[in-house]
Amino acid sequence: MKRNEKIPSYKITDLGPDAGRSNDVEFYRLEDFISNTDRITAPHRHDHFALFLITAGTGWQVIDFNRYEIRPARLFLVAPGQVHAWGDIEGVKGYAVLFTREFFTLTLQYRELRAYLFSNIVYQHAFLDPDPERFSRLNNVFINIENEYQHLRKYSDHIIRSYVNIILFEVIRVYEKLTPPANEDATYIKLREFEDLVNQNFRNMHSVAEYAAQLHITANHLNAICRKQKDKSAGE
Repeated sequence: MKRNEKIPSYKITDLGPDAGRSNDVEFYRLEDFISNTDRITAPHRHDHFALFLITAGTGWQVIDFNRYEIRPARLFLVAPGQVHAWGDIEGVKGYAVLFTREFFTLTLQYRELRAYLFSNIVYQHAFLDPDPERFSRLNNVFINIENEYQHLRKYSDHIIRSYVNIILFEVIRVYEKLTPPANEDATYIKLREFEDLVNQNFRNMHSVAEYAAQLHITANHLNAICRKQKDKSAGE
């Protein structure tokens, strides 16, 4: 896989066997999801987030040009824009949950969760290995999502989003056992939101004022936050 080769980008409805739904969250049994081998084994990018919980099987995944072993009780995390591919897949089972950027715009809490989770965790840890107790808890949540997804009833969309939220907070718990938590005051959260915006928009947004407007603060305020947290201005 060459870094300068042209890599296709897939929407949330493109990779699974049941393309066509337009929800902000999609769920698949992993053995069904990876059945589309032509697409998943070739390098690609997603325009959405993905969580893959492995319950059985072997192989590897490439995430941002680094290869990682697939093994049971491992949770992989992939963010929009990251280069992704699967290979040497044998007997892989588990669950895949995909969700769009819009998933995080439903509430302020979700936006703050995104800023923390994907600025701090995904770009540092392509996977996490939860302990047996937490893996069992995560596995049960994925089973609950599957139940709601298969038997869509009143409020199922809300319940599925809540379960995904639970998974993401469990991910944070695992991460915080690996890494001492940073100072998470309001300015720290805003800094993470800024960094997340930069990751999404660096090609077409170049001024501090544009990012500040997206964060509903002034450019001076954003510069002050960056100087407080990182000892440099937002434009540096």
